[in-house]
Amino acid sequence: MNTEFYKQMLSIKREREMSVRELAKECDLCHGTLIEFFNKKRPFRPLRDKTMARIHNNLGISYEVMEDYNNTIMKERG
Repeated sequence: MNTEFYKQMLSIKREREMSVRELAKECDLCHGTLIEFFNKKRPFRPLRDKTMARIHNNLGISYEVMEDYNNTIMKERG
């Protein structure tokens, strides 16, 4: 997935030198959610409001970027 949201998440993960589990803990998310997100072989589900709020509050990623990601997912899945 080559969306702005994916790029920002990957950038934050690398800059902070965090594992997926550490990043999930930082966002107050279940680590399985982000393990699935970063696994390119498994298409990720659209983000829920609660998940977006946690990511926004803990990482500062805008809602617009996450909504664009959700729209891309929905278009790809038809």
